[in-house]
Amino acid sequence: MLHTRVSIRGLLEYVGFNSIITKGSQRYGLSNHIRWFQTGKPGGHLDILSIFESEEMRIAHSNALASIDATDSLYVVGQKPISTNA
Repeated sequence: MLHTRVSIRGLLEYVGFNSIITKGSQRYGLSNHIRWFQTGKPGGHLDILSIFESEEMRIAHSNALASIDATDSLYVVGQKPISTNA
């Protein structure tokens, strides 16, 4: 299921969560994006082009996408108050 920060926050608030924190994370590197641009298909991280990706490049790519809120994954942490009704 695909969610945005807004939709996941709304869902969690609806079921009673508060203190909701969302964080973007990028799982796939630049070679995967290049393959999407070329072919419209995933799998670039398995392509020969991926051997040119260094750890520094992976971090820079991930940080660049995070800075514009365009990562491929969201991690969400929320707290649901404990009910005192017995």
